[in-house]
Amino acid sequence: MARAVKLLQIALLILAPHAAGASPSQALYDLLHPIKRLSAQFIQTISDAQGAPYETSSGVFSVAEPNRVRWQVIQPMAQEIITDGDRVWVYDPDLQQVIVQSYDSNMATSPAGLFSGDVQQLSRDYQIDYKANQSALESYILIPKAPGGFYQRLQIDFIKQKPVALQFIDSLEQTIRIEFSEVQINLELTDSLFVFEVPPDVDVISNGN
Repeated sequence: MARAVKLLQIALLILAPHAAGASPSQALYDLLHPIKRLSAQFIQTISDAQGAPYETSSGVFSVAEPNRVRWQVIQPMAQEIITDGDRVWVYDPDLQQVIVQSYDSNMATSPAGLFSGDVQQLSRDYQIDYKANQSALESYILIPKAPGGFYQRLQIDFIKQKPVALQFIDSLEQTIRIEFSEVQINLELTDSLFVFEVPPDVDVISNGN
């Protein structure tokens, strides 16, 4: 379940490029506030602590305020992680089971909190740096100030005001890189997209709460 929480955190962490003359946290506020909904395709690569890649997956995801996510892995093994902000469903078709739990405080205090629009909270929770790279690539680097989280460092890359990649180092010093394509911002997304309908003959496992 910890991995599902990580994926929810990733899917909710969608930022925008640096505003000239503004502090990084102020720029995040100015550019996060208009983003209410987002949809994209992704390729995710996980590398070990020595930098050797060992797992690649691809799929599609959608996010919408407040705290709604649909993360669908298509290859190499299908999996869906969905939350409506109250419940979380983790569906494994191969196992014919879905795990259900409440959207708890651990998820609520994830990078999804950046959507709150609170500049003071950004500065309080993260050390935020900005750097411009070659080929119009711009990056934010966020280091959580509180120890013991799922990740040690985040980097979000943008080209022409759209996210193109997210990379983070988790608590096991693994590097997870997610490359985005076909990004659409503020498109119409129905509420039903963020509610999981349990298929027939699928086992439902309640994870505690």
